[in-house]
Amino acid sequence: MIELSPERLEKYVLLSLTDGTAPQTIYEECGNDEEMLLAVAGYILVNQNRAGFLKEHPEREKKEAVCNLLRFRCHCRDKNFTWTDENKRRFFRINNAFVDSCEKAWAEALATAEALEERIKQQDRFLNDYEIDIKIDAYPYPALDDEEGFEEFDAYFCEFYELPRISSISHSSYKDDDRTRLFIDKTTNWNIEYFGDEFENDYICYAIHRLIDTGIWSFEDILSIKQIWADVNVAHQNCFNLGGFV
Repeated sequence: MIELSPERLEKYVLLSLTDGTAPQTIYEECGNDEEMLLAVAGYILVNQNRAGFLKEHPEREKKEAVCNLLRFRCHCRDKNFTWTDENKRRFFRINNAFVDSCEKAWAEALATAEALEERIKQQDRFLNDYEIDIKIDAYPYPALDDEEGFEEFDAYFCEFYELPRISSISHSSYKDDDRTRLFIDKTTNWNIEYFGDEFENDYICYAIHRLIDTGIWSFEDILSIKQIWADVNVAHQNCFNLGGFV
C-alpha cells in the first residue's frame, strides 16, 4: 500500500477542489486501491475547512469534492462486480432486511399517530399537532479505523449518501403521504433499473434503489451492510393561533 503521508493528503485536499480530473488522478496515484481512495475522501472531508480552501459555500463544495471521489470509487468497484449465487444470496438478505425495517417503522409510526389523533380528537390540553419522522440508516463495513484519523468519515458515509429516509407524517397529512408509502408499497418493483434482467422475477425494494441511485454506494458496499437502524422520532406540538399579526 502506498503511504498516505501528510504532504500527499494535503495535496489531494487542494487537488479535489481545483481539478475536475482529481478523482481519476488520485485513484491512479493510489495504485487503483478503492479503499485508499475512500480514506483520501475521508481526509478531504475532515480537513478542507482547516486547510482554508472553502469560502462562500463550504458545505456544498465540501460535499461535491468528496462526492466526486466516491462516485469514481463506486464506478471502479462496480466495473468488476458480478452477480454470483453467493452475491445474490447476500443481496436478498439485505433487501429483505430493509423491507422488514421499513414495514416495522411504518407500523410503529402509524400506531403512534393513531394514539395522537385520539388525543387531538379529545381536545387534549397540550397536543394539537405532531410530527413523526421515520428514518432508516444502514452502515457498511469495513469501517475506517479510528487510529487512522478518519473516524468522522464513517458517520458521514452513512449521513451524506441519502440513505432511505421515510418522510414525516403529521396531523395534517395523516395516512396520506405517498412518499412514505413508497418504502412499503410492493406493487412498485425496483428490479429493472441498474439490474437489467438479472432480477426480473424478484422484488427489489425502494430503499435499495435509493442507495444505488446516489451513485456512491457500490454493490459491494451494499453487500457489506451489517446494521440497519430504524428510528421513529415523535415531536408533540402545540400551536397557539393568534389569528393574524399582532
